[in-house]
Amino acid sequence: MSGKGTTLIRVGHALPAAYQTLCDDLCKRLRPAPSILTLPPSLHKGPAGLRDEGDRIRKILPAKGTVIALDRGGVMLGTEDFAAALARWPQPTFIIGGAEGQDPDLLKTAHHNLSLGPMTMAHALACLVLMEQIYRAQCIRTHHPYHRD
Repeated sequence: MSGKGTTLIRVGHALPAAYQTLCDDLCKRLRPAPSILTLPPSLHKGPAGLRDEGDRIRKILPAKGTVIALDRGGVMLGTEDFAAALARWPQPTFIIGGAEGQDPDLLKTAHHNLSLGPMTMAHALACLVLMEQIYRAQCIRTHHPYHRD
């Protein structure tokens, strides 16, 4: 993670306490510490809600860097491939959409679409899995013993 570090933008409610504790622990270990921004879900449903969430996300995207939208139709990477990709992406900003998914226009304009796998999971869990993989990628790059082949 080069430059100013990693940003995570997620649409949803506050993380449940147990997830928040685990995410906080991972954030303390990451250098530089990531920025995590949570946007409330849209009050609209369907395509209008997705557009609304997409518009609000676009307003807070950093001017520079690499935008990676999480989507079940995205590319699935193994841990080492994810670590290598993360090392190439300047100032990565990950986006986890709301319960309805991601704004199709946001998916089209993102630099990359990434999938955590074909299973449906709670957004809080997706956030935690992503944070753990970012931490694991850092450990791979720094040869920290946390990651084992």
